[in-house]
Amino acid sequence: MPRHGDATEGESSLAASGAVKGPGDAGYPGTFPVLNKTNYPVWAMHMELHLEAHSLWDAIESKTIARKKDRQALSVMLGAVSEDIQTQLDIAKMAKETWELFKATYVGVTRLTKSRLQGLRQEFEMFQMRDDEAVTDFAKKPSRVVTQIRNLGEKLEEGVVVAKLLRVTPRRFNPITASLKQFGGIDSMPFEEAVGSLKIYKEKLKSRQQKREEQVLFSHEIEKTKGGNPRSRGRGRGHGRGRGRGRSNGRGSDENWKPDDKSTVKCYNCDKMGHF
Repeated sequence: MPRHGDATEGESSLAASGAVKGPGDAGYPGTFPVLNKTNYPVWAMHMELHLEAHSLWDAIESKTIARKKDRQALSVMLGAVSEDIQTQLDIAKMAKETWELFKATYVGVTRLTKSRLQGLRQEFEMFQMRDDEAVTDFAKKPSRVVTQIRNLGEKLEEGVVVAKLLRVTPRRFNPITASLKQFGGIDSMPFEEAVGSLKIYKEKLKSRQQKREEQVLFSHEIEKTKGGNPRSRGRGRGHGRGRGRGRSNGRGSDENWKPDDKSTVKCYNCDKMGHF
């Protein structure tokens, strides 16, 4: 008579017979998650449905169960856990005991995971691009947090990440962000593509600024060659003052020029009238 935990010949051929297909079996429908340290809630939901579909959930709920059904349930469960977890298990245990062990071990881990996810989501929402920050440098920050969120089992759509990126750029990026939102299809746009579009637009802005600066510099050089400061243009139109009380106005043409009346002018040297 076999001991508890030893597989009979019929149980050993269970996987080969195809009586119960496990997550690793060819032809198993759907994508079944493999249990790791972060995805217990999702794994447990899928596993419960799978065991129920094959009339094996009794092995988890009932205190007494036929040995064959217990071994079938345990076999399916072991086929859906990572190798590092398998090495820690005692296959002599019943399926119900193994299920309870998973629950006790990973529910606490799940709570820590939820707390960590909450902190990462808050960090993701608080990102804001500085006006003097390079697009590539800023993009590394949300990209790093998104990777951590996904590694913890959270599904974060690419469109959500792209929308966040476009939402936190400085005002000078408004034309390109508006264009991407309207015509770019950001729901399906890869994050790297959105970053590339922002980088190209920033280079265009930089090129325009350089051209404007060059034009201003060129304008100043032209004024210098004409012999004047552009700010003093129009100030020297012939107004002049002599040393005496008379004034001359050079606005008129040569044809209308008349000699100034010096009869009222007094010389500074001899104090006589009529000359300087």
